[in-house]
Amino acid sequence: MPYHTSPRVLRVPCTQPDCRHFFRSFRGRTAHIQSAHPVSTPPPSPSGRQDVPGHFSPPRSPDHSDSPPPSPTPSSVSDEIDEDGWAKEDFDIDGLPGPSNNIETDANMQFYGPHDKYYRRHHSKLTGTPPAASVNDQNNWFPYDNQVQFETAEFLYSKCHLSANKIDALLDLWAASLYPHGAEPPFKDHHHLHKVIDAMVAGDIKWQCFSVNYTGEIPTENPPDWMLNKYDVWFRDPCQVVHKILGNPSFTNEMDLSPFKEYSTDDQTQQYKDFMSGDWAWKQADIIAKGDESTVGSTLVPIILGSDKTTVLVATSNNKYYPLYLSVGNVRNNVRRAHHDAVVLIDFLAIPKTTNEHSSDANFRVFHRQLFHSSLSFILQSLKPAMTTPEVVKYGDGFFRRTIYSLGPYIADYEEQVLLTCIVCGWCARCRAPRNNLDEDALDRTHEFNEALFEETDTDMMWTEYGIVGDLVSFTNDFPRADIHQLIAPDILHQLIKGCFKDHLNANRILDDIDRRRFKQWTGDDSKALMKVYIAAIKGYIPAEIVRTLRALLDFCYLVRRHIISTKALQEIEDALAQFYNYRQVFISGDKPVVATFSLPRQHAAKHYPSLICLFGAPNGLCSSITECKHIKAVKEPWRRSNKFQALGQMLRTNQRLNKITAAHIDFESRKMLRENCLSSAIDILDRCFLVDLTWWFLFGQYNPDDAHNPMEICLSDCPRYDGHINVYNSACARFFAPSDLSGIGGMQKEFIRSTPVWRKEGSRKDCVFVTTNADDLDATDMHAFDIARILAFFTFTCQDGKHFPCAVVHANLSNCSPYYMVIHLDSIYCAAHLIPVYGMDCIPRNIKPHNCYDAFCAFYVNKYVNHHAFEIAS
Repeated sequence: MPYHTSPRVLRVPCTQPDCRHFFRSFRGRTAHIQSAHPVSTPPPSPSGRQDVPGHFSPPRSPDHSDSPPPSPTPSSVSDEIDEDGWAKEDFDIDGLPGPSNNIETDANMQFYGPHDKYYRRHHSKLTGTPPAASVNDQNNWFPYDNQVQFETAEFLYSKCHLSANKIDALLDLWAASLYPHGAEPPFKDHHHLHKVIDAMVAGDIKWQCFSVNYTGEIPTENPPDWMLNKYDVWFRDPCQVVHKILGNPSFTNEMDLSPFKEYSTDDQTQQYKDFMSGDWAWKQADIIAKGDESTVGSTLVPIILGSDKTTVLVATSNNKYYPLYLSVGNVRNNVRRAHHDAVVLIDFLAIPKTTNEHSSDANFRVFHRQLFHSSLSFILQSLKPAMTTPEVVKYGDGFFRRTIYSLGPYIADYEEQVLLTCIVCGWCARCRAPRNNLDEDALDRTHEFNEALFEETDTDMMWTEYGIVGDLVSFTNDFPRADIHQLIAPDILHQLIKGCFKDHLNANRILDDIDRRRFKQWTGDDSKALMKVYIAAIKGYIPAEIVRTLRALLDFCYLVRRHIISTKALQEIEDALAQFYNYRQVFISGDKPVVATFSLPRQHAAKHYPSLICLFGAPNGLCSSITECKHIKAVKEPWRRSNKFQALGQMLRTNQRLNKITAAHIDFESRKMLRENCLSSAIDILDRCFLVDLTWWFLFGQYNPDDAHNPMEICLSDCPRYDGHINVYNSACARFFAPSDLSGIGGMQKEFIRSTPVWRKEGSRKDCVFVTTNADDLDATDMHAFDIARILAFFTFTCQDGKHFPCAVVHANLSNCSPYYMVIHLDSIYCAAHLIPVYGMDCIPRNIKPHNCYDAFCAFYVNKYVNHHAFEIAS
């Protein structure tokens, strides 16, 4: 009987050095290399390279495929081989800037990007220089028996979130199937599973608790319960959490270990991206180095905090929790936004409750606020010694570095900002603008100014004239170099999306009519999705002045959402904001005035964005959407897994076990002990009579790339022929560099482009795409470099000479008056495109559905607001 290899056997190894992953097919290996080893991945910090979009990154040279990574010292920049394995002379092109083209170089400078287009100048004092590296030569699965047992635990507890009863049922079935063979499943029952997970040492940061109670004067008769109660605060040592983040091996190439300033060699313009590229980190390093010479050579680690109440039940708001999250500023924005364990839950703050009778009591309000600040001050005490004297910390690359901490930005919505900065609701948390005219130019709030007011005035005047709650002491008063007013981070979600757009400019009375234009079925009714299609929906329906106002606001929102913001982009942001301020006057002086003034804190916050970008880098790395998404994994899912009775203790235990599994996975992965597997897609057959001619014309273009003629003008008798079988697919996966949107830690994003005859039991789905038409110009990234086409089918075939062609049949002109079909190579597809019909002034027939709208209309808008990558392409 012949031996048949299992289709799941891993036979194809990864070609990257030190990668031990194996795959079933070459396709699986290619997908792994594109996602796990992208060419544009930055090198180890502190001298990180900038990810650059495009499909034409040079391949790694075989001669240098085994070149060792650069040393983590900022001055060790190779003069011969760059990070992609290319010799410097390969980029010696006339007219392209480089290190020798009129730019003074020094030991703290590094060039990167295609043709060394950009360079970074690192801080000369706090450089993050390591003294020595450690070696981890362990190679065991403790406390697990083997890889199967670990992956089983990870699958059951972390990925599937199975309850104890379901775990027992599954293990019983597993044991029954193995009993005839004398074998046993990896675990006996859920008790065995939990015992093994609890025995793990990696990621084991214990939860601690302290109690707080009211210490003021208590009435002798009938005192309210809130004065007598004790409030428990559960937390984990933030210093250990920071050590865990810094020591994560998967962040080795995704961290900046010294402040830097980034410039373009073309015009010397500065650009802001990750947090360490901002002016705040640079100034902090100057202050630290100037105050203590012994800190020179240390690594500055900014501590980023974020908190927000969340409710675990939709029906009632009684089940509230108050989580506090921590991250570090060295981790790059795309990693923090990808929730790749760079944002960690460290605390559940107490929420004092009382009856309606005492809820308006001034003493209760002050106690409620001061409890928050006192808790934060106590929790962060373990970080305070290393804010003045560096401590030695092991990093993910195995090196030990002297590390000094500083309190960095605080991620919070407006209500949380009011609590943090000890101001009165309705005032700005960053500047002293009067409450009734927030857009008036004003100086910034500072801790020194508050102290002077406290000495010279009383608390009543501080409340009414300056919007300051003088009875409170901010937690930042206990830490060096910390001023809470200067640490409030920009919040795109609550200030712009939910604030300016949803609450202030979204007219609910016209939404029902807009829904008749079929937007509700396409994108849902949340604010982010509505922003993508709102302009097309309201054009022709409301006055043009209001449309221009919304257009200026959307441009501002999408500009500040970019992952890289240059000084030129900053000017565009300021121009869009000025246009918004100008056009919005229609709401005051129009035919039907809506408001008398625009003194709105969330809308006013947009005024501070240009300066905040210069301080903290691109705002997308400090948005409250990061902490809100973290609520799901850290709070809501653990609550659902509890028995709902005194659930906090069970939630803490669940988080502890999840953290241990994640830490074990990172540890095993860093020691090359885990392997992956890929499965191929199903194959179908396409039968279209015109496909043969289109394929022959396509082959002529592939085999004659230098021929200037249009292949479709060539006689079919002169074209290469193919009459064999083809393999048809209902979708294709596009991978491209788009860090402005939610993406992987390398900035790579994956999306599926579909062409299927039936989608969700309704009708066909045939997506539209950007097709590259100017492939010779590598710098062309706007609409001049692309055409729009609609995918009719994906297919592949192999010619007799062995050449393999992945292709797509496209409708290259969406106007029904002149259909234009052709076959294109998949490499010419850049990414998916979203089109919105030009509706005009007429009513929309009710028989038009999302699946047939491309056939019903002849003109379309290219929607640049569907995501931030499309905004960068179409702008």
